[in-house]
Amino acid sequence: MRKMTNVPESGEVLPLSSIYRLIKKAGAIDVEQEAIKALRNYLERVGIKIAERAIELAKHEERKTIKAIDIILAITQ
Repeated sequence: MRKMTNVPESGEVLPLSSIYRLIKKAGAIDVEQEAIKALRNYLERVGIKIAERAIELAKHEERKTIKAIDIILAITQ
């Protein structure tokens, strides 16, 4: 993979360089740019769904602060 900045593209949350490191940590020798973008898009969609559910759980408890337990419950439900 070529030179990459740590700044996400417009509208994206996760930097490509972080996703690249994640894939490399899993054991990849080389990673195509489109593969990195595909995984980033998937992780962002899943992350947003989990966060939305965690927000619902916190609101149900009449809290504005999202706690770790909200995230854990959102993941396991």
